[in-house]
Amino acid sequence: MRRMILLLAALAAAAVFSVQAQQSRAASPPSKPAVSSEPLIIEGVVRDFRGQGLPGAVVMATSRNTATTGKDGSYRITGLDRAQPTYLMHVQKPGYLFVPDRVSVHPPSRGILTANFTATDPKAK
Repeated sequence: MRRMILLLAALAAAAVFSVQAQQSRAASPPSKPAVSSEPLIIEGVVRDFRGQGLPGAVVMATSRNTATTGKDGSYRITGLDRAQPTYLMHVQKPGYLFVPDRVSVHPPSRGILTANFTATDPKAK
């Protein structure tokens, strides 16, 4: 009889511990995805209002991290800090207007960020 009582007490204690452990796991905040230690790359294409690649446009992620678009309008900015929460992208090319002229982008935890831009029609009002 004594063994039976001890066995029931042990089972009851194990059940209480199990419920507390499940409640503890459920109350934990979700973990953030691990941020890769590799530098961030932002790449994309700058197009004119007709959809053609726009060569010679300057794309800026920071004052020191810029790129000039190639013949096909493509650009690539490397060496950015992936842990920075936001980059304010800006595009410039004399004679062209980009609306909006600044775009906030948020780096992914892994991979390459793509940011494309299109100039507005200068004749549009």
